[in-house]
Amino acid sequence: MELRQLRYYNAVAELLNFSRAAERLRVAQSALSRQIQALEDEVGAKLLDRDRVHVSLTDAGKAFYARTCKLLLQVDVAVTEARQVARGSQGELIVCHDWRLDAELVSTTVDEFRRRNPRAELVLRDAGFHEQIALIRSREAHLGFGPKELLGKNSELEILSIRRIFFNVVLPARHPLAKRKLVRLSDLAKETWVDLSEKEATGMRAYIIQQCRLSGFAPRFVKTAGSIHAWFGHVASGYGITIVPDHVHPAPGMALCCVRTDCQPVELCAVWHPGNQSPLLQQFLSILRQQIQTDNPQAAADADNDAPSA
Repeated sequence: MELRQLRYYNAVAELLNFSRAAERLRVAQSALSRQIQALEDEVGAKLLDRDRVHVSLTDAGKAFYARTCKLLLQVDVAVTEARQVARGSQGELIVCHDWRLDAELVSTTVDEFRRRNPRAELVLRDAGFHEQIALIRSREAHLGFGPKELLGKNSELEILSIRRIFFNVVLPARHPLAKRKLVRLSDLAKETWVDLSEKEATGMRAYIIQQCRLSGFAPRFVKTAGSIHAWFGHVASGYGITIVPDHVHPAPGMALCCVRTDCQPVELCAVWHPGNQSPLLQQFLSILRQQIQTDNPQAAADADNDAPSA
């Protein structure tokens, strides 16, 4: 049974005239008659009563017509939806992000994308960067955001740099180094350290260890916090110190001080698979690039002003 046969049958059922139905369909009347006969043979029931003058629907034909109308409508809807998805005006875009990272630009892009594509569904999925990479490679997600330094050897993925993230050391307010404008990591060699669980901050412990080793020492960890609030609480309680991205700050009222360090900044970037040709993905990336270009002069100036001096 073919869709063409159903469309032929519906035209005859609506017009109750083979000649007029053939004209509407732009086919020969003989070809139309053969297709209707083939359809009745396939169904196994007579759908039309016809003679040289009159055409009418049998009871089976009436029931069949009611169902085929709904079926063909669904087919038309499916075709329209597929075309809209192909044009990028409809469909689903899955964006992963670790929202513990600072990315105001990402939020702005999401808002603009939704404004431009009200019929598209944008799904935001909170995930650590390593999980994002797995989802992108398996095509279960379209786009992710995270530190470029954690990308590893995933050279087949495309990246778009967004901003540099600098790091501050978090100290108790009465710490001897709290009043400095810049703390070198080598000045912290004798300190004890508090880190955040891998679930809450993928790669954070590894980053601290790497930066400390570059400064000539191995950090001595005494506590691992399960949340950012607990992280700061341990530092305030005197268990140790830690370093945090420049957008992360203690809650007001905590007896803590954040001071810029000489740690190497990391690059926050967008990541996607080059083989993913989703029109919605391309639209999102276009908006993201526009936002970066718009914000770039101020972002570059901020980065220069925030960078630690030698």
